[in-house]
Amino acid sequence: MSTPPLGLTLGDPAGIGPEICARLLAREDLPERPLVLGDPLVLARAAEQVGLSLEIEVLDEPTQTPEAGAVGVIAAGPEAIGVPVGQVSRRAGEAAFAAIRTGIKLSLAGHLSGLVTAPIHKEAFAAAQVPYPGHTEMLADLSGTDADQVAMMLANDDIRTVLTSIHVPLSRAVTLVTRAAVLRTIRHAQQGAQALGIAKPRVAVAGLNPHAGEGGLFGDEDAAEILPAIEDARHLRESELAERLIDARGQNPGRPLRAGLAGDGPLGVYVIHVVDPNRRRAAANALRKMLGRTTLVVDRRHEIVVISRTLRVDQLTPLLAEYRFHAGRARADDEAAVAHAYDEASLVARSMRALNRAGEVGTRQELGVVAFALE
Repeated sequence: MSTPPLGLTLGDPAGIGPEICARLLAREDLPERPLVLGDPLVLARAAEQVGLSLEIEVLDEPTQTPEAGAVGVIAAGPEAIGVPVGQVSRRAGEAAFAAIRTGIKLSLAGHLSGLVTAPIHKEAFAAAQVPYPGHTEMLADLSGTDADQVAMMLANDDIRTVLTSIHVPLSRAVTLVTRAAVLRTIRHAQQGAQALGIAKPRVAVAGLNPHAGEGGLFGDEDAAEILPAIEDARHLRESELAERLIDARGQNPGRPLRAGLAGDGPLGVYVIHVVDPNRRRAAANALRKMLGRTTLVVDRRHEIVVISRTLRVDQLTPLLAEYRFHAGRARADDEAAVAHAYDEASLVARSMRALNRAGEVGTRQELGVVAFALE
């Protein structure tokens, strides 16, 4: 079965969209011509205006194939040839919207492998009472996708930029820079880059204020919202790595944990039970701060999981001195064995808690298992 073609909307018939499409469709190096959505007469006029010769074939169904050398066009929406060029109008907005809506419908039905959209005019959309400020919101809603799962990416060969807010006044954009929104944008940037074939994308986060706030001198949004979101993203990545390792069950989990843990040698897997959830979060944050990024620290439901190649029990215990905890440690010879080591360490921690063994450290070095607790 052949791959469906790309869809190409003409954009606003009064704007530059039809001319861009005509110039694209006339290129001899185009691997495959897309299926055009819009008024075929508008495309023909644009080609004539720029001195190009295009053979246009109007198709009734997206499954039809145009004749060799012809450009296939689905006449989507109302006739737009009478729309004055260079002027904002309701008719232009209606025609542009109809083409995009048709493209989304055909894509969801499997008739298009993707949708390329020529420029639209937001004011023309408003005149036509189109309830969307731009392509992004329209694509999300008409495809039934949650708005939080969609982002705009601006991309070239060197950099890909994902925006936290779009199509809003600058005064409102500042208020939309929240911890949750920035974290969501970081995740979109990572996932989008991976979808484009970048296996290990490096995400940089821009500040909002001059000099990223300069310690609060030029605004506090960077410190209050953006920096916490960056930390959240790091912790979320750590949690995903930990879950992948713990659930591996003897299978090689693939890439190394992170730069600081890469390499050979055994790992220590610590499972720490701290009863109070607020104290557990505080303990996890304290451990991250003190141990640095060479150790994986994850607040995982009712416990803290620590994975390290260098950390020892006698180093960890003082760091937890102010918290009431029960813990276990087990050795993993490699990353594939982390799941089993986690099970052993978790069992030891639960046993220590059940026995209420306070202030005692019991060691079975020959088994690679250590139990330790503080009441």
